[in-house]
Amino acid sequence: MLKRILIGIAGTPAMTIMAKNAIDLAQRNDAAIHVVSVVDLEPPARTVSLGGAKPGGSSNKIRQNAQKGIEEIEAMCSDNNVPFKYIDSDADPVDSVVDAWRYADLVMLGLQSWFKREVIEKPDDVLLKLLMKGVRPIIAFPEEVIEVKKVLIAYSGSPESAFAMKRFVHLNMWENMEINLATFGKSSILAEQLLGEAEAYCRDHGFDPKVEAVDGDMTDPGNTVEAHAEKVGADIIVLGSGYNSALFKSSFSSTTIQLIKNSPRALFMSH
Repeated sequence: MLKRILIGIAGTPAMTIMAKNAIDLAQRNDAAIHVVSVVDLEPPARTVSLGGAKPGGSSNKIRQNAQKGIEEIEAMCSDNNVPFKYIDSDADPVDSVVDAWRYADLVMLGLQSWFKREVIEKPDDVLLKLLMKGVRPIIAFPEEVIEVKKVLIAYSGSPESAFAMKRFVHLNMWENMEINLATFGKSSILAEQLLGEAEAYCRDHGFDPKVEAVDGDMTDPGNTVEAHAEKVGADIIVLGSGYNSALFKSSFSSTTIQLIKNSPRALFMSH
């Protein structure tokens, strides 16, 4: 059930795309839209982004764009009779997102813009912090306009991958979705087993997925997944947001980061 959608605003072109998709989902599910800023909206002298301080001029522009985006989304919600709430917080932006997420069913972030437009310092570290604090599921939006009709579930059999698939299926966000279910770089025996079990799970939840075992070059899994998404015409890719951490080092999945940076598709992540 989808009743609360949280949009993280960072003053980038992805804001409008996220808002349009959020309003569509809200109308389909009788849901409300909540908005939180992922950049500090205070004056430039105090402006600190999620990942650290930005130069004053850049921060001022980002702050103005974020404030304008919040006002535009509120107006769009009003025009479409969708309940809207802006969550104002004096807390650190990371904590603000986490606090708001506690009572939301889905988080939308314009992650591609975080990297492309440098609105947030060390965006991969910031995203890792959000994930390690439990924020999920997340839809990472590109800057291109998308309309979700076809889905690629990149399934590896890992717990993160299984959780992402199940969460996406449970939410059932868009009507008449065509689901493509694929494994990558698995042996034929293992791929058949994984796809058979995942396909049966999807069927039990009312979906009729197309399945395929993709060989591909797994020395570059990001490009292999993206190439298959292009082949099947996917508008969104579902995958587990894998990460690992050690006492002095944390690293986010390079495949996930590669797709966030370069894919023209949305990315549904859970873990």
